Amino acid sequence: MELKSKITDVGKHIIKREIHIWRNLGFTLVELLVVLVISLTVITLSTVAYGKLSTNAYLKSSARHVAASLRYARSFAVAQGVDSAFKIDLANRSYSFSGNKQLFQFKNTIDLDVYSASALSSQKNSAEIHFAPDGSASGGRISLSSHNKKYVVYVNWLTGRVVVDDE
Repeated sequence: MELKSKITDVGKHIIKREIHIWRNLGFTLVELLVVLVISLTVITLSTVAYGKLSTNAYLKSSARHVAASLRYARSFAVAQGVDSAFKIDLANRSYSFSGNKQLFQFKNTIDLDVYSASALSSQKNSAEIHFAPDGSASGGRISLSSHNKKYVVYVNWLTGRVVVDDE
């Protein structure tokens, strides 16, 4: 009996040791599922955050491009000694300016609001900002917004200075 009990004790010790070694070799299914859930949560949140950052970056880029186009139209008027115009079409969500034949489009995610002299516009859903050869302008304001971010491009009527402001 003693021998048998010793073998049993030794057998139990060996079995316990084998189980202990086996547990250290890998992960349980529960541990893998927890890691998978945490990883998916982080990926989902980062995708949403990246989408917002991407939209905000495009909005800022669009505001800067509008400002650069306005500055170009002013420079064109001064350099050529002729009147120059920046035209924005709200119906087609596009804009163009003197000295450049290309038509630039806004994405549908951007909301537009334009304030300018209404007598300058030849169409109902469009607006124009004119620049004179002396650098002055008709003045105006173009607001670009998306979600809770907004950029406003101001054109000073006296000096023609173009400024981008984020609100």
